[in-house]
Amino acid sequence: MELREEAINILKQKLGVEEAYTLLDYIETRVRTDVSTQKDIFELKLEIERVRAEVEKFRADLQSEIEKVRAELKTDIGKVQTNMIKWNFGFWITQFAALIGILFKLLG
Repeated sequence: MELREEAINILKQKLGVEEAYTLLDYIETRVRTDVSTQKDIFELKLEIERVRAEVEKFRADLQSEIEKVRAELKTDIGKVQTNMIKWNFGFWITQFAALIGILFKLLG
């Protein structure tokens, strides 16, 4: 015998036929709703874990990209510093040569 029919037979003896069916329908509806809610919660947890994994991957990718940009910036800054030192020496040498030229002109 099916479980539903067993429950109906037990409830019929205490409540009557119509009340037994009504009560059993209510219980089945409630259980389905609760199971559905639990299923929804489980699916939501899975979705949260999936999103968390995507965010973590995005964060790791972003961190990697930041490190690459940082390394490129250090290289560029080094090149700019070298270039500035070279131009400073060129300027100083030119100024020194001009000063020497002026001194030779005045003294010679």
